[in-house]
Amino acid sequence: MTGIFKRKNDVSRKRTIEFVKEKFEKEQYECLSEEYINNSTTLKYICPKGHNGQTSLKEWNRGVRCAKCLTDRQRLPISVITDSFEKEGFIVLIGEYKNNKQKLNYICPKGHKHSISWTNWSQGGRCPTCAGLKKLTIDFVRSEFKEEG
Repeated sequence: MTGIFKRKNDVSRKRTIEFVKEKFEKEQYECLSEEYINNSTTLKYICPKGHNGQTSLKEWNRGVRCAKCLTDRQRLPISVITDSFEKEGFIVLIGEYKNNKQKLNYICPKGHKHSISWTNWSQGGRCPTCAGLKKLTIDFVRSEFKEEG
């Protein structure tokens, strides 16, 4: 043996832009880039739904696809969100829901008005006043000091 082994899928071969375009086309993506240097090269594309985006071959091989499509898939109907709040006695004050990072105004069961993102709510965040986490105003602190003398 010479000590040199060839792999079944020889990854040491130089990739070309044609190779990359074929890889994208297999998933109905159109690669718009005309140059490929290495697996970190930024590649522009149009996804099957017509969104423009960019990634590298390294990220593509890890499964990274269109960020816009991913965001659309993660968007919940507002009814699911309001139901979750209402089950705990909260009232959501919102007309339109954009995404899970949008601040949702609400009134807690004790009447405190605040806002929270769906991401924070779904991770257990609730009313900061009830949890004793709300920042105190200077007027409140002064009145407490005055009351205590």
